[in-house]
Amino acid sequence: MTQAEPETARNKRLVAEFLDRLGRGELDPAFDLLTDDLTWFSLGSRRFTTKAAMKRTIAWVYESLLDEPIRQDISVMTGEGDRVAVMSEGHAMTKHGVEYNNLYHFLFELRDGLIWRIWEYNDTIHVRDVLLHGATIPRGES
Repeated sequence: MTQAEPETARNKRLVAEFLDRLGRGELDPAFDLLTDDLTWFSLGSRRFTTKAAMKRTIAWVYESLLDEPIRQDISVMTGEGDRVAVMSEGHAMTKHGVEYNNLYHFLFELRDGLIWRIWEYNDTIHVRDVLLHGATIPRGES
């Protein structure tokens, strides 16, 4: 008889897989790990965004601003119940030949084996100065 994987370990594994898929540029498989009613808070916009709008935004950033997807190197991952907190360092090369290297804190909330809410915090000045180079990220509405 095998013992079922504890909920916290399952949740941490799912979050790590989500970040790994994003880091490989696999948006469809990454977003399959999110509920349809997901909301994603970003410090840069200071608002919640829908799943569809966030997917469009990430696709735009990957296609328009970067030579490669942002790879998240996780330094700390803590889970409790239906929440997983991650501290990570995001790395990518911009189309301008500048290294994007930002620090992140994410809080993921899970429901029924999927991520249903993401809180994302990072250095918004670094995003503006290195990633955007004066551009504006389009804010797609749901």
